Amino acid sequence: MNNSVTIHDIPGYISNDIMDPEIPTILKSEGKIEFMVADGESIYDAPSFFNPIMVLNRDLALLFTRIYSETFGYKVRAIEPLAGIGIRAFRMIAETGEYVDEVVINDYNDITIQISNFNTNKLQIQDRVHSFKREARSLMLDLAENGLKFHYLDLDPFGPPTPFIDSIWPVLALRSMVAVTATDMTALCGVYPSACIRKYASVPLNNHHTHETAARILIATVVRSAARIERGVRPVFTASVDHYTKVFFMVNKSAGAITEAVSQIGFSYTCKSCFQIHYEAGIIPRTKTCCAEEITDIAGPLWVGDLFDKQWCENGLTIINNDLEEIKNATIEGKERSYLYPSTKRMKKLLEEGVNGSDLHGYYCMDVISRQNRIAQPRIDNLAEKLNEQGYRFVKSNFVKQAFRTDAPGTHVIDTIRKLVLDNE
Repeated sequence: MNNSVTIHDIPGYISNDIMDPEIPTILKSEGKIEFMVADGESIYDAPSFFNPIMVLNRDLALLFTRIYSETFGYKVRAIEPLAGIGIRAFRMIAETGEYVDEVVINDYNDITIQISNFNTNKLQIQDRVHSFKREARSLMLDLAENGLKFHYLDLDPFGPPTPFIDSIWPVLALRSMVAVTATDMTALCGVYPSACIRKYASVPLNNHHTHETAARILIATVVRSAARIERGVRPVFTASVDHYTKVFFMVNKSAGAITEAVSQIGFSYTCKSCFQIHYEAGIIPRTKTCCAEEITDIAGPLWVGDLFDKQWCENGLTIINNDLEEIKNATIEGKERSYLYPSTKRMKKLLEEGVNGSDLHGYYCMDVISRQNRIAQPRIDNLAEKLNEQGYRFVKSNFVKQAFRTDAPGTHVIDTIRKLVLDNE
């Protein structure tokens, strides 16, 4: 970093001479690296946290930092203010080092810092991974005050990201990418609506599209935070899977980007009869009707725009398909197989949803429709074929099983399902 103040001068910087951790550890592997983690009865009992289930989350970060680098033509400087033991950062350098220049990681747990530094030295990447022990918000403000800016920031807390979102913007370069993860899905999905109102200033819904609503509430929260300090953000990729929601945003300082972003905040109105979701921008919810009934299932404020950027998803899909083609050719030629992200197959399905359904806001669940209408459940592929024949688009969603996106009206979706059942399809 070309500044008079170097990263080593910032308070809380951890030198690389820490010895082996003074706790029991076990060897793990992910992607191309092997590393030590704290031993424990479970990941929640261990004195330092590492969650192997989040491999998809980390894979997505590696993929999108690569897309960012290829799009803008320079190597990425990244920061993880809540990094844990830093596996995402280690893999960024080990697996996408040609796209990532250096990564700053931070945690406030002494044992976590010990394990992190042990792994950094073991992997011999200490010149490109810089560790801190600081309160995350104060570190980001301190880095920004000293002119140290980053192209990519990954905010991945244990629980809600809301306590940290307002502090991320000063540390970002003018053209940058932010990824925000929320794991407090009971709040965002409406199991505990008061918690969502308290944390996200939004009313959730616990119904068939609860994960869709959760993602849109998170996006709106990030958009509002950015707008308060003159930043415009837009989602380029959204995943609401497993026990979390993760969204990648592009950040822009132009007035037009800010205006465009805040204009896409509003409310969702879900018809209980036909399951259709009506999205409408605005700061005050309105009275709406559907199927001759007033809609009472209203959620928001939330994001009413697209959840995916088609071009970014296409770029990611191209990278993955090229990797798969290399492996296929290597297998045919009897050569050593090329490397793949551990969750390549899952990422491909998520990206395909973004490419084919980036502008589809109609979201339905086959099992919920069949159960409420007391009809059998036809094969989802048959429904897709029938709607396509009728001129409608259809994309399977990865947010939950049996979910799909389509531009067909809710009443037409239900009628088509009924006809498929009657025809034994």
